Amino acid sequence: MTTTVPLEREAPLASLVAAVDEAVAGRGGIVLISGEAGIGKTTLVRAFTGELSSGPRVLIGSCDDLLAPRTLGALRDAVSGTDGRLEHALTEGSTESAMTAAVAEFAGPSPTVLVVEDLHWADDATLDLLGHLSRRIEGSFGLLVLTFRDDELPIAHPLRRLLGIVASSSPTRIRLEPLSEAAVAELVGADGRDVAALHSTTGGNPFYVVEALAAAPEDVSPTVAATVLARVHRLQPSCRAALEKICVATGPIEYSLAETLLGGPLDVLDEAEERRILETTSTGIAFRHELTRRAIEDGVSAIARRAAHRAMTEALLADPPIDIARVVHHATSAGDNDTVVRFAPTAGRDAAAAGAHRQALVHYEAALATGLLDPAEHAVVQGEYAWELYNAHRIADAVAASRQAVALHRDSGAEEAAGETLVALSHQLLLAGDPEGANAAIEEAVAVLERSGTPSSRAYAATYRGTLLLTAEALGPAAPVLEEALTLAQEAQRGDLVALCTIYLALCNPALDPPDRIAMLRIGIADAIRHGAHEGAGRGYTILAELLLRFGQLDDLEECLAEGAAFTFDNDLGVYSVRLDILRCQHLMRRGEWEAAERGLQEALESADVGMFDLLARANLARIRTRRGAAGAAEMVTDTFTRAIAGKWLLGLAYSGLAFVESTWLTGHSEQSAALASTWSANSAHPVVAGLYGELLRYSQRAGHPAEVFDGCPEPWAAGLRGEWRNAAEQWARIGDPYEEALELADSGEVGPTMAAWQKLVQLGADAAADIVRKRLRNMGVHRLPHGPRPTTTTNRAGLTQRQVEVLDQLRDGLTNTEIASRLTLSVRTVDHHVSAILAKLNVSTRREAVAIAKRWAVGESTSA
Repeated sequence: MTTTVPLEREAPLASLVAAVDEAVAGRGGIVLISGEAGIGKTTLVRAFTGELSSGPRVLIGSCDDLLAPRTLGALRDAVSGTDGRLEHALTEGSTESAMTAAVAEFAGPSPTVLVVEDLHWADDATLDLLGHLSRRIEGSFGLLVLTFRDDELPIAHPLRRLLGIVASSSPTRIRLEPLSEAAVAELVGADGRDVAALHSTTGGNPFYVVEALAAAPEDVSPTVAATVLARVHRLQPSCRAALEKICVATGPIEYSLAETLLGGPLDVLDEAEERRILETTSTGIAFRHELTRRAIEDGVSAIARRAAHRAMTEALLADPPIDIARVVHHATSAGDNDTVVRFAPTAGRDAAAAGAHRQALVHYEAALATGLLDPAEHAVVQGEYAWELYNAHRIADAVAASRQAVALHRDSGAEEAAGETLVALSHQLLLAGDPEGANAAIEEAVAVLERSGTPSSRAYAATYRGTLLLTAEALGPAAPVLEEALTLAQEAQRGDLVALCTIYLALCNPALDPPDRIAMLRIGIADAIRHGAHEGAGRGYTILAELLLRFGQLDDLEECLAEGAAFTFDNDLGVYSVRLDILRCQHLMRRGEWEAAERGLQEALESADVGMFDLLARANLARIRTRRGAAGAAEMVTDTFTRAIAGKWLLGLAYSGLAFVESTWLTGHSEQSAALASTWSANSAHPVVAGLYGELLRYSQRAGHPAEVFDGCPEPWAAGLRGEWRNAAEQWARIGDPYEEALELADSGEVGPTMAAWQKLVQLGADAAADIVRKRLRNMGVHRLPHGPRPTTTTNRAGLTQRQVEVLDQLRDGLTNTEIASRLTLSVRTVDHHVSAILAKLNVSTRREAVAIAKRWAVGESTSA
C-alpha cells in the first residue's frame, strides 16, 4: 500500500521504516517521536503504519487526558482482540505477569510494532511496563514507537525517568519541527492566502496551518483555539450542539456510547466528519485532534460542560462493563459526588495494585473530597491514601494523613486497624526525620495489637519495631527483636514479613562475614519479590547498596544500583528511587566523579521530601563542596550535622559526622571535632558500621586527633591508621577511589609520592586538600609546582570511569548489550546503565555517535573536532 508522505516528514518516515527493517532482522529497537502539540506526530505515525499494512503486526494505543489515566489503558487498547498473552495478562493477571507477557509478544519470530501515543498522559503502570520492555527489546523482533509532547514535561514528570532508561538502548530520536514557509506555500496552493502572513501566524505548526486554511480568511485568529471555534460556529446548530455534548470525552467514543449521549443516530455529526473535525474508526468516533476537542470544550459554558460530564457519567454506567477510571473522571467533573464515592476508592485500589501510584492518589483524593464516605470506609481510605503518599515520597503529607486515619479508626471502634496504621505511621515518621515520634508510634502500636490484634498484625508490628531499632537506636538490641518477629511472621504465614525480617537480620547479625551478609540480603530481596512485597524489596536494594558501598565493593555496587533502579522504576517506588539516587552519587564520589555526584545530589534534594533522605543528600553534597573549597560549604556541613544531632538518626549522624570531621581538617578548625570520635555508640564495633567508624577515625587522625586501629577495623582504613601509607594507597587504587589514594600518598613524608598526591588532587578539583599538600611540598623544599590544564575527571577527557571505557571499547567492536554483559561478566542491566551514562557524558543520543567519538580519540582527535 502506498501512503501520502506528510510534507517535510520524508526523513522521519525513512527512519521509522529503517527501524522496522532492523526489528524484522531480530534487532529490536525504540523510536521516540517528540514535538509540540499539533506538530504532526499522529499524522506521521499514520503514514508509517500505512506503509506497514502488509508487513509486521501493528498494535496501537493512545494515552488519555483523564483526571487519573486508565491503568494500562493504552496497552489494553493496543492488544484488544489479539487473544495473545499480553491481552490475557492485562485482563486477568498481575502487573508482573503483564511485564512477562509484553516481553513474550516481541519474542518473534513474527515482528511486532507497538505504538503508544501521547505518553505525556500515561499512567505510572504503563510507564513501568514500557521501561521493563525497553530494557529487553534489543535482540527481539519488536519495535516500540513512543510519541510525546516535549514542551509539556516539567523536571519532575515521571516520563523523564522512562526516557532516562530508554536512553541506554540508543533509541532513534525524531523531533518534529514546524513546517517551512515553502511547505506552507505548497499547502496553500492556489488558495490565494498570504503565505508569509499565514506562516507567521501559525508558526508553521501543521495542525494550525490546516485549521487556518479550512477556516474563512476572516476567521483566522492568532490563537489556534479561536480559529477552531470559528470553524465550529459555521456548522449547523444541531451538529454544533452534538459536538458540545461529546467534547468532554477524551479519546475515542464507542458508537453505542455516542448514540446514548446524543439520544439517537449519529448522522447529526455527518457535517463535522465532512469538515474533518471528527473521524471514525472501527470502534467509534473521535476528534481528529485533541486541540480541537479542547477548544470546543473550553468554548462551552461551565454549566453546559458540567451537564455534558453528567450525561457521560450516566451513559458509561449504563454501558457495562463499567470503566471506573472514566466514570470517576466524568463524575468528578460533573460534581456527582455520590458516583465518585461509589467508585473512586475501588479505582484507587486497582491503580495501586497495578503500581500506578500517582493515579491511585488522584482517585483517593477525589473520594475524600466528597465528604460522603461513611466513618469506617473513610478511615480505610484515609489509611490507603497515606500509604500512597508515602510511595510518592510525600512523607510529611503521609504522616498527616496517617495520623488522621488512626483517629478515624479509633472513632469507629476499629482498634486493630488503628494499630496497623500506627505501624505504618512509625515508618513514615522515621523517614520524616522524627525517630522519637516513630518510636512512640511503634510502641503504641505494639501495645494496641497485643490487646486486639491478630497473629498477622502482631507480626507486622514486631517486624517494624525491630527495623526501627536498627535505625533509631542500636544494632545489638535489634537482632533478638527481629528473631522473635521472624518467628511470629512464620507462624502467621506472612511471607512478606519473613522476607523483611531476613533483610534486616542480614544487616544486624554480628556473626556474619561480608559475603554471607550480602548473600542473605539477596535471599531476602528475592523472597520479598516472590511474595509481591515490592516495598520490602525496594528497602532491601537500598540496604544492599549501602553495605556494598561500605565494604568497598564498587563494581558489585554498580550492578546493584542498576538492578535496584530498574526494580524501583518498574514498581513505581519513588521513595526508594530517591535513596538509590543518593547512593549512586556516593558511588560517584568514591570514583572521583564529583561533578556528576554534585549534580545528582542537587537533583535528589529537589525531589526529596524534608527528612531522612534530604539529610543524607545534604551531608554528601556538603562534603563534596568542602573538598572543592566552595563558598558556604562549611556552614552547610555544620547545619546538616546540627540537624542530624537533633534528629538522633544513626545513618544521618554517621554521614553528617564524617562530613563534619573532614571539614574541620580541611578548613583548619580541627579543635571543633576533637571529641567527635568518642561520642560514637557501641555500634561502632559492629561489622556493618566498622567501615564508617574506621573512616571517622582516619579523618580524625588527619585532623590531628589521637586515633588507633580497633578490633575489626576494615582495610584500607586500618592500614592508614597504622601509618602504612603505601599499603593503604595501593588498596585504594585497587578499589578505585582516587581521593583516598591521594590522601594516603600525601602522608608519605616523601617528595615523589606527595607530588603525585598533589597532582591527583588537582585533577579531581579537590582544592582544599591540594592546598594542604602544596604547603607540605613547600616545607619539603619544593617551591615550583607544574602548571597545566586541570582535567575534570581522572579517567579521560569525557569523564568516563574505567568500566565505562571498557564498555565503550566493546561498543566499538559492534557488540550488543547482551554480548557486552557476557564478555565483561556483568548483568545486562548494568551494561544498560553504563551505556546510558556514556551517551550522557559524551552528549550524544546514539551508540553510533559514541563509537565515532571513540574512534576519533583513538587517532588523537578532540571530541569537538
